[in-house]
Amino acid sequence: MKQVRVTYHYPKWTGMQPVTEEHGGDLRAIEGTNAELTVRMDRPLRNGQLTLDDGKQITLSGGEGNVYKGSIPMQKDGAYHVAALDQGQPVRLSEDYFIATDKANPPEIAIDRPTGDYRASPIEEVTVGVKASDEFGLNNVSLHYSVNGGPEKTIELSQQPGAKNVSGSTTLSLEDFKLIPGDLVSLYATAKDGHAEARTDMAFIQADPFEREFSQSQQMGGGGGGGGGMGSQTDISKREKELIAATWKRQNDKTASAKDAADAGKFLSGVQTKLQETGFVPRGAHG
Repeated sequence: MKQVRVTYHYPKWTGMQPVTEEHGGDLRAIEGTNAELTVRMDRPLRNGQLTLDDGKQITLSGGEGNVYKGSIPMQKDGAYHVAALDQGQPVRLSEDYFIATDKANPPEIAIDRPTGDYRASPIEEVTVGVKASDEFGLNNVSLHYSVNGGPEKTIELSQQPGAKNVSGSTTLSLEDFKLIPGDLVSLYATAKDGHAEARTDMAFIQADPFEREFSQSQQMGGGGGGGGGMGSQTDISKREKELIAATWKRQNDKTASAKDAADAGKFLSGVQTKLQETGFVPRGAHG
């Protein structure tokens, strides 16, 4: 055997053009790549084949000028060699060549501003910054937010599809949401390439009172009084966060079994019941 030439045909979603290695043999590429091999022999080859280490055999075609072709779909790590059949028996014609498949990593994404949960006045403008990267290029980067567990809104942050690094920001005007102290804006970010989606953990912006002596009756729109309501309000907000985060996780858990979903539903129902017992259920979270 004189030479092995390899042309890698990468998965469409990568957007990568085919690449040829003139003096190949060993194969290394991202999972899902089709490796097209051109094998040049020093004499005619009868019943040539590529034999994989799992026993699979790929028949070589061609023969003009002692050049033969075959393709190996790269789905897992392994090895192969060139062989021929002689009176029905395989005869090895080359050493072993390895097949190494690289896993396609999902995009990386983070909310880098504000860092962690954030407390703001109900009329504050809060700038939210998101950074994302992907080795094959990002198709979409978005910020998703919801007020008190209500309908989710989405803001697109990526300007150029295909960019490998995206840094975007948006400003949320809390006054537009008509928040009262204790209300929560939950948010998370997503990034997509042609193969997978990645998402951040959920973060929260919590509306704080303008002044610490804000009474619970003012915060809650009636009922109760005095300035001792802040501890209770903070406790309620904590449980509201649990409710919103748990609902979000259940909605986005693609691997949950029916039993897992039922158990999650019982938990959420219990949390919501407790909130109702305290006289507070997140606005927009009823039902």
